[in-house]
Amino acid sequence: MSVIPAAVSGDGDVSGAIGKLSSAADRSAKTGQSLATQGADLLGPIQEYLKAVTGGDRQALMQATMPERRRVIDQYATAKKAIAEFTPRGGGQAGAMAQLQGQQAGDLAETTATARQKGITTAGTLGGQLTTLGLSADALASGDLNSIINALTKQDETKSDKWAAIGQGLGTMAGYYFGRGA
Repeated sequence: MSVIPAAVSGDGDVSGAIGKLSSAADRSAKTGQSLATQGADLLGPIQEYLKAVTGGDRQALMQATMPERRRVIDQYATAKKAIAEFTPRGGGQAGAMAQLQGQQAGDLAETTATARQKGITTAGTLGGQLTTLGLSADALASGDLNSIINALTKQDETKSDKWAAIGQGLGTMAGYYFGRGA
């Protein structure tokens, strides 16, 4: 089967080419819609996370970073348990616990700050990419419409050319007919 539309191959079957173009555009649109839906499903939670860490709501930021903060809290809880269990009681143990508390607070603050910074960077990149993809989809749709309009215009030109040829032929026949009878 030839991939060259009939209108290009010289068969003059513009209707067939329009039908093939419409079918291809429909398939592309369905595939695009399916992929867009799958992408939106995957991006939904990511977008919510990015909104939480980049927004100004401290409670949303804390909730979004809870898994990372929970890991830090668990690590320090294990360290505190080890200090309490294996460090001799007295000033050394109290100092180690105080130092550990300070480190934990710093690590928790760094976890949320890092998540926010990375979230802003990622959100900016993702936003730009989504905008570009949206514009590309609009351009493809416009290109498909333009191709269909061009094919329809070509079809109309072909019909006009056929009618012009018929009119010319009738005019030539009438000239011969009336030229003999006169």
